[in-house]
Amino acid sequence: YIPLLKEKQPQATVVLIQTKAYRVPNIKGSKDLGDFDEYTEKLTQGIKLYKEKLDEHLGHNKALIAPVGLAFSELHKTNQELWKKLYFLDNFHPSPYGSLLQAFVVFWTITGEAPPTYNMDWWNEAKSIFYSSKFPNEQDGQLLYDAAMKVCKSTSQE
Repeated sequence: YIPLLKEKQPQATVVLIQTKAYRVPNIKGSKDLGDFDEYTEKLTQGIKLYKEKLDEHLGHNKALIAPVGLAFSELHKTNQELWKKLYFLDNFHPSPYGSLLQAFVVFWTITGEAPPTYNMDWWNEAKSIFYSSKFPNEQDGQLLYDAAMKVCKSTSQE
């Protein structure tokens, strides 16, 4: 991507989304990545390396990291019940809970400020697509928002 960005989009800001570790170890060929905490640490180090390489080549226009994996990790440490809801039935893809958490983190990363607070109305359209999934209620939405803001505030200083 570096040559393309330098030639075609010299003013573009690259946003790297740090993915989350799988909920269950050893799925999808991930045995070598360890448990949730080990996998998260590897993802954190890996995304930093990508950023460093991009920054070397892109000059003044530094890449941003959306610390989605760290937000998932925050809930893994502080609210196991809510953390389990972040994943779809396959323990791999994000559920509507995980998607909302990611949206909060990406919004902060792009704008540098907190997103609007959680509102159930946001999900009216999405519910028709994921009709079999559970959606965050107001309380869980606020907890996701709080976790995203805590991680974004702590990593925005790096």
